[in-house]
Amino acid sequence: MSNNFPDWLNYGYEVTEELGRNREGGRIAWKARQITANQAVVIKQFCFAQSGSN
Repeated sequence: MSNNFPDWLNYGYEVTEELGRNREGGRIAWKARQITANQAVVIKQFCFAQSGSN
């Protein structure tokens, strides 16, 4: 089964669910698991405009 979750395994986190996003799509909250501590966490991702975009 494929998903569109970000891959942050190299940083020690496994994303398990999208919790929500703002209307413009600039911020996304993810439910994840911190692998070494096996602890649930929330990660907030900020998506900034690229240089030269409208």
